[in-house]
Amino acid sequence: FPPDIMDLYANPTIQEPNGTVNITCKIVDNVGVNVAFINITFPNGSHINESLNRMGNSSYYYFNRSYSLKGTYRYYIWANDTNNNSVKTALHKFVIAYAPHASFNYTPLQPTDLDIVNFISNSYDNDGIIVNHTWSIYDPILGKTIARFYTSNFSYNFPDNGNYEVSLTVVDNDGAW
Repeated sequence: FPPDIMDLYANPTIQEPNGTVNITCKIVDNVGVNVAFINITFPNGSHINESLNRMGNSSYYYFNRSYSLKGTYRYYIWANDTNNNSVKTALHKFVIAYAPHASFNYTPLQPTDLDIVNFISNSYDNDGIIVNHTWSIYDPILGKTIARFYTSNFSYNFPDNGNYEVSLTVVDNDGAW
């Protein structure tokens, strides 16, 4: 049987240029892992294929590197055991980009359930453009999100007086949020 590759992830999944990305996974096998490699395709189409580092005598492996080229990187792990059985993971990704800044205003400042509240995004991205706005309105009494909007600005009439949590997540053209 080929090795099992588990718990594969990049940390962080979004990193600023020249920051380090740590990719880790656990590789187990019934007879023993012989070699483990990571293959990373860069945003410009070039790629590297490097050996993973093993953490002592454990089943955990890692690869650390800094990246200066902005964009989406795709990677997979390939492992081979001492009986020459091999396995390759599905493709994963991480992003190198400057994160956009999410902020907003609303009017009126002291709304009641009779008011229509206008929400206006003041979000910006220093190295590109914002391509997605996701607003969520959460009702803590009900314990759930009661509305979502996918636009830079919107108006909403709250069902009752009370405190609500409004959040805004923005995604830029590099895939950063």
